[in-house]
Amino acid sequence: MNDDSLLLLLSQTLSKDNIIRRQAEVSLSSLSLNNNDSVIEKLSKILVNNNSNIESELQLIILTYIKNNINKSNTTNINSLCENLINYFLSFQNSNPFIGNDQILIKMIIKILENLINIQNIQFQYNLINIINDNLNDNEIHSSLSKFYIIILLIYVLTKSNKFMENSVNIQLLNEISSFTP
Repeated sequence: MNDDSLLLLLSQTLSKDNIIRRQAEVSLSSLSLNNNDSVIEKLSKILVNNNSNIESELQLIILTYIKNNINKSNTTNINSLCENLINYFLSFQNSNPFIGNDQILIKMIIKILENLINIQNIQFQYNLINIINDNLNDNEIHSSLSKFYIIILLIYVLTKSNKFMENSVNIQLLNEISSFTP
């Protein structure tokens, strides 16, 4: 199924017509049973590559599908999914993450990242720490409240799920934050 067909199918889940909506839901269910990993990965790529062209309602549907099906995903493809979701999440640095629609999307991404942290190995968490460090050391973050907010949310996700992290890592993150001056 190509990207446009998949997006059309997802948008039909919002249809007011019960028949169209039900057909779309059945089609999505069969997709998730047959090739869940490729659908999830394709959706995450669509988000990263076309998020400015997709209305926020459809982005929320995509994120909801990913969240609801992430636990069924094969761990071999999950690294690509993690990378795509992090890139999508970081793209909110370039917009205003404080507006209503973006807040809903950001909250959904946080839920997905929390799920990924719980099913993924510790390397994923260390990759997140490296992304956080790189962004905290970037000079642009000092002049952008949006960028700082997104990075703080990543820190929140990591510290909330710190059962896999050593205390020294949490202390390192806190030291990075405390040395930050906007």
